Amino acid sequence: MTFYEVSCFFLIYAFLGWCLEVVYAAVSRGEFVNRGMLNGPVCPIYGFGFVFVIFCLSPVADNLLLLYVLSALLTTVIELAGGFVLEKAFGIRWWDYTKEPFNLGGYICLKFSLLWGLACCVALRLIHPAIRAAVALIPRAPGLVIVIALYIVLLVDFVETLKTLLGIKARVRRISEVEREIRAVSDKIGEAISGGAIRLRDVDEWASRLRDDLYGRMPHRMRRLMRAFPHMKNKYTGRLEALSEKLRRHLQGTQDAGNKDEHKEKNDNGGKE
Repeated sequence: MTFYEVSCFFLIYAFLGWCLEVVYAAVSRGEFVNRGMLNGPVCPIYGFGFVFVIFCLSPVADNLLLLYVLSALLTTVIELAGGFVLEKAFGIRWWDYTKEPFNLGGYICLKFSLLWGLACCVALRLIHPAIRAAVALIPRAPGLVIVIALYIVLLVDFVETLKTLLGIKARVRRISEVEREIRAVSDKIGEAISGGAIRLRDVDEWASRLRDDLYGRMPHRMRRLMRAFPHMKNKYTGRLEALSEKLRRHLQGTQDAGNKDEHKEKNDNGGKE
């Protein structure tokens, strides 16, 4: 394969993968969901995956059994590596197979490994020959212009999506920071109860800042990703709800401690008078 052909195949399979994800979401959830990581109609992991499969397994395409076994193994490794790297990079799990039998860390499972093997066989034996012939029919000069233009759009989309992902990661990281701040506030409450002073105004300002940080309106791109990947949304909202309950309990404790401290000060002043 030439570099031009690889570039074309990546875009085509990234688009076909996006179509597959949309169909799967429509069947399983009964609605249209833009399931791509990017805003555009592409799923890059499908582009990388299928191009890699084509490159590695084309020599055994005539042996259907060997092709199936190797396809299942290769795509499983790609899915495992992709899921692990994405979670480590952004602190978010994009898919989760923990409810599926025979899964490994939720990144891969037997059912989807077998399905990926079947999909690769269909792609290599039936779909790819037609795609390769169609790419060959496109005159090289206009085809190159189209490919370059599409990759420029893809790059812009990737940069914007990266900003959104970093924003989600920052929110998740902020939740962890808030949990540490809550523990610090607990120490202040303990000090207040044991005779120290606590300023409710400072605590109110702290709580207000947290509401702005964590409960502020999400940008449209962030909401789209949350909708496209329900596990990501459930994890974020679950941690946020748990944090809300902690905040409620600790702010109530802070209020009670402050009231006790204020009552003590009044009694002390009254005794002095």
